[in-house]
Amino acid sequence: MQSYKYKAVNSNGMIIRGVQYASSISSLRDQLMSLNLSPISIDKNYSISNLLAFFGKKHSHNSLSQIDKISLTKQLAVLVSASIPIEEALYSIQKNSKVGLAFNAKKLLQAVREGSSLSQAFSQDKNFDQFFCALVRSGEQVGQLGAVLNNLVGHLERAHRTRNKMLTMSIYPLMLFAVSLVIITGLMIFVVPQIAEQFIYLNQSLPWLTSMIISISELLTNFGLYFFVFSLLMFFVFNYLLKNNDQWKLIWHQCQLSMPLFGSWFRLSFACKFSHALGILIRGGMPINESLKLSKDIFSNLAIQQRIQGFQNAVESGESLSSVMAQDNLFPPMLIQLVVTGEKTGSMHQMLLEGSKYLDDQFDTQSEKLLALMEPLVILVMGAFVGIVIFSMMLPIIQMNQLVTF
Repeated sequence: MQSYKYKAVNSNGMIIRGVQYASSISSLRDQLMSLNLSPISIDKNYSISNLLAFFGKKHSHNSLSQIDKISLTKQLAVLVSASIPIEEALYSIQKNSKVGLAFNAKKLLQAVREGSSLSQAFSQDKNFDQFFCALVRSGEQVGQLGAVLNNLVGHLERAHRTRNKMLTMSIYPLMLFAVSLVIITGLMIFVVPQIAEQFIYLNQSLPWLTSMIISISELLTNFGLYFFVFSLLMFFVFNYLLKNNDQWKLIWHQCQLSMPLFGSWFRLSFACKFSHALGILIRGGMPINESLKLSKDIFSNLAIQQRIQGFQNAVESGESLSSVMAQDNLFPPMLIQLVVTGEKTGSMHQMLLEGSKYLDDQFDTQSEKLLALMEPLVILVMGAFVGIVIFSMMLPIIQMNQLVTF
């Protein structure tokens, strides 16, 4: 699929601009016209993201962003809760949404008009996973579709919020690291060689630390460009393997859960997301073993998926959920105790959802602490490198002063 930039006019005479994936210009033109938009211009969209798509996830012309998915589900929840028929609700969303969302709403509407239920229509769209479709199906079966859609909105918003927290956590330390790396590289390529020339001119014997820094400087000066290209190539190869090789992906995902500092943070995020998803599924009337099977699909981490599969197998063989969770180090004792209480009182979904609220607060607190720790830690590490470079250049001067003194 190719990405295209388009400009079109709607029925009110307003200019609409956007970016959409399509198999061809004529295909996109047909899509726009089916949404009562008159195309003015359609051009190929050349961007870095398209270039990198080869190494990453391939986009489809009908892919929905997380924001669009939340918007669609929220609008549908409001309209269905107001007793508006499904067809009318989907038609309203199609008419009042931007092109990408309107196109997906139109596909859902066509499926419903052809006799599919809403859950069946969602299952035909790759934007919606089995977890989402199963909850919609349970809502249809018990006559609580509006309430289930509202639960899904909360789940999607929670997942989006967690993802944004994790992104925010990584941006600032990475920026500090990048700036520090530029400073150190500049010192090694431009400053150190000039100082080294003076030492060579004086024919002075150099301390081992100074000699090592000068050698690294010469290596970067002579082969820095090759090293940069090689590093960039390795990054793309590594990313490609993670996307396409399950064994590499599993190893990397296992490493994430055992990383110093970040490992406990990843585990807490998983426990929070898992308890919330499982609570929603059980509240929707799903058996525990089926809920475990569906909750596995919302995680991209293969190591987590394997563990949830193990939970499902153990529960199906007769073990209680609390005993299975207690054997794993991913869950805080408090959550396990809540699950035990839920099993005794028959209020499992309530205990899981209460536990997820507590863990969400814990996740926020731990994120703030980790971010507060990362800032000075990155500055300290990078400052130490800069200090070593400066100190190594000062050592010969100090030695010369000592010789002059004696």
